[in-house]
Amino acid sequence: MLGFSPVLCREICTRAGVDPDLPAKSMTHEQSHSLTATLNEMIGLWKQNHYTPCVAVDANSGKPADFHAISLTHLTHLQHFDSISDALNFYYQSREKKEQIKNRSIHLIRLVKQNIERCEKKF
Repeated sequence: MLGFSPVLCREICTRAGVDPDLPAKSMTHEQSHSLTATLNEMIGLWKQNHYTPCVAVDANSGKPADFHAISLTHLTHLQHFDSISDALNFYYQSREKKEQIKNRSIHLIRLVKQNIERCEKKF
């Protein structure tokens, strides 16, 4: 679907009960109809300003993986918010914090290695 993100396309397919990896040429008439009906239903919700902002969190790392204005039912670890602004703040602040921690840990590891090397040279 042109103009839709891969995540949104996967969500529409999931809600329609259609395998997201199924090529369009391989879809049955029923699958095509279900996909169209689901898309129209979602567009209707958006026109009515009905949004359910969420952030998808990676289960392994705990890191925010994606955000969207609608609930992404095909993803399992979601955090919902009252507004898209709250979701975006959480997403970017969490990513920034994780990046800062990563950078600090790299710096500390480098510092410890340098000190170990210095101590080894002294002995």
